Amino acid sequence: MRKILSCLLLSVMVLVPLHVAAEETDSPTPHVDKIPVYRAYNPFSGEHLFTVSTAEYEKVGNAGWTKEGIAFQVPVKSESPVYRLYNPNGSTTDGVIVGDHHYTTSAVEKDYLISAGWIYEGIVFYSCDEHEVKNYRLYNPNANAGAHHYTVSEGEVAYLVSIGWRDEGVGFYSCK
Repeated sequence: MRKILSCLLLSVMVLVPLHVAAEETDSPTPHVDKIPVYRAYNPFSGEHLFTVSTAEYEKVGNAGWTKEGIAFQVPVKSESPVYRLYNPNGSTTDGVIVGDHHYTTSAVEKDYLISAGWIYEGIVFYSCDEHEVKNYRLYNPNANAGAHHYTVSEGEVAYLVSIGWRDEGVGFYSCK
């Protein structure tokens, strides 16, 4: 009887790990190398800047922007670039000329903005192809600068919509 129980226990110990290993092999989760995206706020224009560059983040912080920390994580590389453009002709409501950054995954939108005089600053980071975390894009129709805002917070989306911003849906995706 002991011999039968020992064989049975040994069989369970061997077969259960094999079964678990087979399940893991059937649906592997791809490993994605991630980097942080920093968010800084310009109190003079109301604009938020997103960057993966710690040097750029420190530079704008030293120029008076509020450094808000890590906004989200993105893949080091993916099939979905996020383009950053700069409008040097933006202005605040008091007439002081300040620039304005815009982020998009759309090559068509990027090309249109370039034709309208925006400066293409390149691929700033990549969107997560696995669509893990939604980054919402909102538009403030009453702003002359900082007219678009990007956030992972559904609460922030709800609040901004309640005060007149337009929800433009998902702008891109970040990683968990």
